[in-house]
Amino acid sequence: MTGLTSELAAFLAHVKFEDLPAAALPLVRNAFTDTVGVIMVGITEPVVDIVRRTLVDAGVQREARVCVSSVYACAPEAALVGGTAAHALDYDDQSLSGHPSAVLVPTILAEAETLGCNGHDLVTAYVAGYEVWAELLRRDANYHARGWHPTAVFGLIAAAAAAAVLHRLPAERAAAALSIAASHAGGSALISAP
Repeated sequence: MTGLTSELAAFLAHVKFEDLPAAALPLVRNAFTDTVGVIMVGITEPVVDIVRRTLVDAGVQREARVCVSSVYACAPEAALVGGTAAHALDYDDQSLSGHPSAVLVPTILAEAETLGCNGHDLVTAYVAGYEVWAELLRRDANYHARGWHPTAVFGLIAAAAAAAVLHRLPAERAAAALSIAASHAGGSALISAP
């Protein structure tokens, strides 16, 4: 494998909590605290109810809590409802030309609950997803000028990166996850398959 996909996948396969800079930890704590707070405020918005009623089926797997509540759903559905609530009032964080925590935190909470991950795993996944988003933006920062919202494009890829770290995927499988996410985020021209 060569190219951006393989570089990002190798990073994801080898990132460890012990290697994270200490200065990142308070930022991650604030991102989780802020995002859970805006989820709790946004949970009553009509759009969240629409997404929840459309997606959450009481008869399916009970993998993860929806919006840190007592309602369970499949992890991807719980993440989508959580992300919708986090961004519903637009109070979520703003950095990297978008809203990384509104995408990353719900994904990480849902997947981590399913996998039984610990706090170090959550922090590592957040940093990894954030770094992938930052690298994509570093390579092309003109998405708004072209009519794209980076949250919709980079968010999906960053969420796949965070999930790859939680699942401890080897580089080859992490590359596949990134490639699939990129194809769903607006086209495979954004990041090439291995």
